[in-house]
Amino acid sequence: MKRRIFPLIMAVLMTTSSISSVVMANDNELLYDEIINSYLEEKEKKEERNDGLDNVEESNNLEELETEKESDIKLDKPKEENILKYEETEVGKLEENTLETLEQLEETTELSQEDINLSEEESTIWDGTSVDTSWYDNNIDETSYSIETAAQLAGIAKLVNEGTTDFSGKTIKLTADIDLDNKEWTPIGGAGTGTKFAGAFEGVGHTVTNLKISREILNAASNNRIGLFGHCTDNAVIQNLNFENINIKGCAYIGTVSGDGGNISNINVKNVNISGCQSMGSIAGNILKSISNCNISGNIYIIANKDAGGITSSNAGGILGKGTGSNINNCYLKGNINIFSENGTAGGIVGSGTNIIVSNCTVEGSVKITEDITNPYGYIGGILGKGYAKISNCDVIGDGKDTSIIEAKYTYSGGIVGFMGEGNCITEGCTVKNISVLGAYNGIGGINGILHYGNTISDCTVENVVVYQTTNPEECFGEERIFVGAFAGTYLDNSGKNIPTVSRCTFTGELYSDINNEKTNILTEDKYVGDLWYNANYPATVNIENCKINIPYKIIFNHNDGTDTITELKVNSENKIDTLPVPKREGYKFKGWYTLAEGGEQITKDTVFENDTTVYAQWEVSSSSSSSSSSSNNNKTEIDKNKDGSTTITVTKPDGTVTETTKKQDGSVITTITKPDGSKTETIEKEDGSTIITETTEESKITTEIDAAGNKTEIAEDKNSGSTTTTVNKADGTSSITKIDENGNIQIEVNVSKEAMENNAIVDLPISSINGTKDKSEAPIIKIDVEEKGVTKVEIPVENITDGTVAVIVKDDGTEEILKTSIVSENGVVFTVDGNATIKVIDNSKDFIDVPDGFWGDSAINFTTSREIFAGTSEVTFSPDDTMTRAMIITVLARSDGQDTLNGDYWYEQASIWAVENGISDGTNLENSVTREQIISMLYRYAKNPSVTGNLDNYIDVLDVSDYARNPMVWAVENGIIQGMDNETLNPKGEATRAQVATIIMNFIKAMHK
Repeated sequence: MKRRIFPLIMAVLMTTSSISSVVMANDNELLYDEIINSYLEEKEKKEERNDGLDNVEESNNLEELETEKESDIKLDKPKEENILKYEETEVGKLEENTLETLEQLEETTELSQEDINLSEEESTIWDGTSVDTSWYDNNIDETSYSIETAAQLAGIAKLVNEGTTDFSGKTIKLTADIDLDNKEWTPIGGAGTGTKFAGAFEGVGHTVTNLKISREILNAASNNRIGLFGHCTDNAVIQNLNFENINIKGCAYIGTVSGDGGNISNINVKNVNISGCQSMGSIAGNILKSISNCNISGNIYIIANKDAGGITSSNAGGILGKGTGSNINNCYLKGNINIFSENGTAGGIVGSGTNIIVSNCTVEGSVKITEDITNPYGYIGGILGKGYAKISNCDVIGDGKDTSIIEAKYTYSGGIVGFMGEGNCITEGCTVKNISVLGAYNGIGGINGILHYGNTISDCTVENVVVYQTTNPEECFGEERIFVGAFAGTYLDNSGKNIPTVSRCTFTGELYSDINNEKTNILTEDKYVGDLWYNANYPATVNIENCKINIPYKIIFNHNDGTDTITELKVNSENKIDTLPVPKREGYKFKGWYTLAEGGEQITKDTVFENDTTVYAQWEVSSSSSSSSSSSNNNKTEIDKNKDGSTTITVTKPDGTVTETTKKQDGSVITTITKPDGSKTETIEKEDGSTIITETTEESKITTEIDAAGNKTEIAEDKNSGSTTTTVNKADGTSSITKIDENGNIQIEVNVSKEAMENNAIVDLPISSINGTKDKSEAPIIKIDVEEKGVTKVEIPVENITDGTVAVIVKDDGTEEILKTSIVSENGVVFTVDGNATIKVIDNSKDFIDVPDGFWGDSAINFTTSREIFAGTSEVTFSPDDTMTRAMIITVLARSDGQDTLNGDYWYEQASIWAVENGISDGTNLENSVTREQIISMLYRYAKNPSVTGNLDNYIDVLDVSDYARNPMVWAVENGIIQGMDNETLNPKGEATRAQVATIIMNFIKAMHK
C-alpha cells in the first residue's frame, strides 16, 4: 500500500490550567509541579466520592482487567498464544479487511495539491448545538461523503451514536478546517453509547481546533472511551488530520483522535491537555492495530491516575487499558512534555502494552515523565512504561540532565523502557541523551529498568545522562545490592536457561546510588547492569558483548607559571578533550600541554585519556627549531630539528635527486626520494615492523603495504585508464588478484593455500569487501583455486549484507545456481566449495506485502526465499500463517539439498521419491498437515540420525512428545533449531505454519553449516 508523505507543521504554544478545571488561557500558564499538586488535591476530593476504581465500568463492553498484584515482579501475562515470541507470533499486522478499508480509502480519495495544502479559508465555527445529517440522509447508499462544517462533523456523532450507521465500507472526507470553539463535544461512538465508528475518515490535511470534552473522573460508561472518535472498530481508518488546542477530561480510554480502536496515521497535534483515571494518550487511549506518522508539539500534558503515555497508553493488569499487537511507527513528540501517572505506568510513547512494536519514534524537548509513590510498582520509561515489546530506533532527547527527568518514585525506570517483560523482547538501535533517569529502589537503567531473562538490548547509546538510585540500597530490601546500571538497573537469567544480553552499547554519563544516605558515584568501566533482582539468588549470568562505558575523566591543567581561567575539563564521549586551553605567560611562547612538568609526551585533541590526568604547560623563549648543513662528495646534506621532536635529514645529489629521511619520536622512519623527472618513492617504516611503500609516476601509482606478520598488499593504479589491480599475498600462502577496469567491472582470482585449509577453519578470502548487488550481471566474478582438492569453507567480505545475501556458483556451461547453504556472517557470506569454483555474491532478498518489517519471521522468510528453498504463494505474498503439508516439507528439504523438484506427474513426485530413497519419509499421508515434531523428525533423519545426550525435562509438555520424536526433539533443542513456544513448551503436536517452518529450516542450515 502507498504511504503518504505529510507535512511536519508543528509549533510550540499551549497554556493549561489544573486537572480539575481545564481551560485554555494564553496569559496564565501553570507550572508542571502546580498542575500535579492541583491534581493530587483533586484526587483526595475524588476519593471521598468514589471508593477507587477496581474495575472499569462494564456497560460499554469495556474489558475487565485483573487487579495488578503488588508483590509480583511479572506483568500479568497475556494468554499464552498472545505472548510476544518473535519466532511464533506476528505483531502489528493489519488484518485483511483492514487492508481492504485502507485500499478503499486510497481509491476513493484523490488528493490534489489544493487538498493536501492546509486550507486558508476561514474555519467553520461550531455553536455547540447544531447538528447536520442531511449530507448523509439524502445519500444513504453512497460510499463516499464530503463534509465542511462543524455541524456536519457533529452529524457523524449523531448518526453513529444513535445506531443509524457505523459507516462500515464508507469514506468521509473533510474539506475545510473546523473550529469547535471549546464547546462540549460528543464523541463519535463510545462514551456509553455502545456504538463504534467503522469507516474511513480522511482529513485531507485540515485542522480541528479547540476540541473540548469534560466528563467526570469517575468510573462510568459515559466517561470512558472519549475523544473526537470515542470508539472505533479495529478496521476503522483515521488519517491526514491536524488538531490544535485540545482539552479532554474523563475516566478511561481517552485520546485526541480515538479513545479506543482504529488505525491512525498522519496526525499532527499542537497543544494537548488530557486528564483522567487511566489509559490515555495524545493520539489514542487504547489501540489494537497501528499508529503511524504522528507528531505532537507545543505544550503536552497527559495526567493519569493509573497509566499515561505520550502516544498511546495501555496496561495488561489492574484497571488499565490494553494495547495488544499494536504497531507504533514514526511518531514524534517535541515540546514541553509532561506525562504523569499518579499510581502506575507512564511512557513517552506508550504507557504499556503486550505484543507491541514501537519503531522510529522520538521524544524530544523539556521532558518530564513521572509517577507518584502510592503504588510500589511504578513503571516509567522514556519510550515504554512496561510491556512485552520490540523497541527499535527510538530516541529520547531531553533539554538537559538537570531539567529533563524520567523518574519512578519506587521501582523500574529506564531511559527507553521502565519494565520489559520476560522472553524474547528486544530494545535495539535506541538513543537516550541529555536527561536524568531516577528511581528510589529496584531497577534504574540508562536504557531499561530491568533486563528480564531472554531480553536483548543492542546497538543503543546513552549520552550525557544521569542514572541515579535515590535511596540507600540497604534500605530497599535489607541487602546491599545496587539496582542501578548504565544500560539496565537489574536483571534475571531464569536459572541460567534464558540468559539476557546487552551488546554493542555505549554509555557516557554519570551513575549514582545513595550509599549510606549520601549520593555516591558508582560509575566503573564494567557497571553495565545493576545487581541481580532482589528476590533472585546467585549465581546468575548476563551476556555483555562489545559494550563500552566512557568514564568522563577529569583533566587538570597545571599552567606552570602561566595564567588561564580554565583549570579543569572533562573528556568527551571518545575520552578526548574537544578544545585545549591556551594559557599566557609574559615573555614566553606557549609550546603546548605535556604529560610531565619537565616535558614528557605532548597532549593534543587526539590524545585518549584512560584516567584522571594532570597535564602541564610548556614554555619557550624563542623557536626551538634548528638547522645545519654540510657538503661532501658533491652531495648537499641538511639536518633540521622539527618542533614535534623529529629530525629530518635532506640529501640533494648533483643530478637533482632529493632524499628526505625523517625520524619520528615514536620510532617510525619516513624516507622520500624525489627524482628530477618528478617520480617519487615514499617509504614508511613503522615501529611495529610494518612498511608502506608508495611509488608515484606520471602514469601510475603503486602502493605496497607489508605488515609485521608478512602479509603483503599491492595496489597498482593506472592514471591514464583509471583501472586498478590489487594483489594480496598472505603469509599462509593464500593470494588474490582483483582487477577493476575503467568501466568499473570487477574480476577476482583467489588461490587458497594448503596451509590455510588446515584444521577445517573458515578461510577468509584476502579481498576487499564487495557490494551485494541485486543484479547478477553486475556482480563481480570471483574465481577460487585451491591447492589441496577437497571441501573448503570460505568467507567473502560483503558490504551492506542482508539475510538475503547469497553466494551463487557459476558452472562451466555458464549457468548459475544459488548455494542454498551459504550463510550470512557478521562480515560477509560463508559457504563451502568442493575444489575450484567460480562465485558471485548477490542480494536475492524478496519482498512480500504480507511480511512487514518487524514481523517475527521476517529474517527467516528472507533467508529461505532468497536461497529458493521456499517460494512465495504468489509474486507478492508468502502467506506466513498458512499451515504446511508433509509434501511441502519434503519439497523444501529436497530443494535445500539441491534436488530438481520440477518434473513429475504431480508437483511433489520428485521430492517424494528423493525423501523415500534417503529414509526421510515413508511417502505416506503427504497431503496431511505436518506437526512440529514431524518436521523435526524429518530433519533429524536428513542429518543422518546424530547421537544425542540431553533431555527435554525443562519443558512442561515433554510427555506430549511421541516416542519416535524424542531423540529428534532433543537434538533440535541442543542445536538451537527450535526453542519452544515460550521457552517452557514444545507444542510437538501443533501444526507448523509456513513462517515457523522457514525459521526451523534457517536454524537447521545454520546449525549444520556453522
